[in-house]
Amino acid sequence: MTQDGQAAVGMQRLTDGIRRAGQHLLRAGPADIIADDPGFGQARALQRRPPGYQRNTLGLQRHAVPEICITLAGRAVLELAGRQYLLRPGRLAIIAPGLHHCEGRLRGRGSYLLLWIIPGVGNICCLHINRSSRARSWAPMHTFFFPSIATGRLLERFGEKRHLPESGRFEALRGDLLAVLGEAWSEIARLSETADGGSQPSGQISLVQQVEAYLRAHLHDPVSLRELESRYRMNRDYLGRLFRRATGLTPLAYLTKHRMEVAARLCRTTRQPIKQIALSLGYQDPLYFSRVFRQFHGKSPRAARTATPVSGRPPASGV
Repeated sequence: MTQDGQAAVGMQRLTDGIRRAGQHLLRAGPADIIADDPGFGQARALQRRPPGYQRNTLGLQRHAVPEICITLAGRAVLELAGRQYLLRPGRLAIIAPGLHHCEGRLRGRGSYLLLWIIPGVGNICCLHINRSSRARSWAPMHTFFFPSIATGRLLERFGEKRHLPESGRFEALRGDLLAVLGEAWSEIARLSETADGGSQPSGQISLVQQVEAYLRAHLHDPVSLRELESRYRMNRDYLGRLFRRATGLTPLAYLTKHRMEVAARLCRTTRQPIKQIALSLGYQDPLYFSRVFRQFHGKSPRAARTATPVSGRPPASGV
């Protein structure tokens, strides 16, 4: 294969990895998150070292910047701060600066595929895809550096994480990570436009991912269509149609859906007063918050505290 052909294959693998990572990020809940801080993740460590576990050839490492690992395929093990966790598709690992960590394969489990997000200084980010298989114990598949404004915010998030409200810590981080993936996608699209015969990812997908990331990062702030129109320099009606075509919801209904999902989880799993939950999700009026909650879940926030887990549906309008 020619050098240009290898580059094209590498870019295709990278875009596939970004797409899958974005899907996993959107679906991830607290039980899918591996972290040394329970405010970010609640995945349980393994009770003992799994049989047939083999570290990769680099061994234990630690870095001055945070790293985020998203499992795209297969099963593997992550060592983090002296504990071992199972990696499976959809699981994310949030590794704070300075923590020892290492990935490894399970003998007899076949191959696995991981995407690493490594923010750097100067608004530069690195995406790194690696794999392990029976034929090859560990190998980097592709590394991509790109300019990223969201990287600066991601680095700040780790510096201030102890001061973020508990209800919004992972949601804010999720938004930053989706924004980083959106920037990587846009940069690949730009490079593809300048290359002869390059395949260009859909710009619409990148735009929707960026709007999703922004909404998830601002669950606690007032967001309007006018603000989205100004931020993305696009007519609000056209932006709304693109967003609804991709997600099935208007931007404001999407925002409400995720606010109410977080609200239901907080009602069930914390003792925070209802008023405090409302304020942490951008609702200044607790009575209005309760009406939206009831419209979405079919019961009041107080009733949800003692009920079995609720499954909501978006309200008819984007409240």
